[in-house]
Amino acid sequence: MGPLPLIALGMAERLVRLKNFEVALPLFEHALAGDLHGVRPRGRVALAASEAAMSALDLDAAARLLEVAVSEPETRVLAQRKQLEVIAARGEPAEARKALEELVKQTTGAEKARALFQLGRLAAAGDPEAAAKLFAEATAQSTTDRALAAQIAEAAA
Repeated sequence: MGPLPLIALGMAERLVRLKNFEVALPLFEHALAGDLHGVRPRGRVALAASEAAMSALDLDAAARLLEVAVSEPETRVLAQRKQLEVIAARGEPAEARKALEELVKQTTGAEKARALFQLGRLAAAGDPEAAAKLFAEATAQSTTDRALAAQIAEAAA
């Protein structure tokens, strides 16, 4: 294969910077299928590819790429956390709630705020009081992310 996987990786990374996630995905897959010659760890490439897939709203590809990242010791823990995010994004409400509750336990700061925000959105229809509490806790955790804080405030209004 020679340098083709590295060229594909470089092109994929550039496309992600340009926010062209859909086009980047097959290039990431090509890179992961080949020898990266130690330039980038496979787990890190798989994580970047899964982020691109999530941005492209291709949750099946994100799940598949996270399996690659889970298989690498260096990225296992982060990849498992990201798997919970994928479950929350595509799962049934009960599965999503369970995954988000686990994320709340495992994370801090803005990541925890995102999980609380998503939990609040799930709860809003059935239990507005619980949703308000979740939004309040999410607001307290989102002090470093103004955009997220604005989203939470909008949802809580």
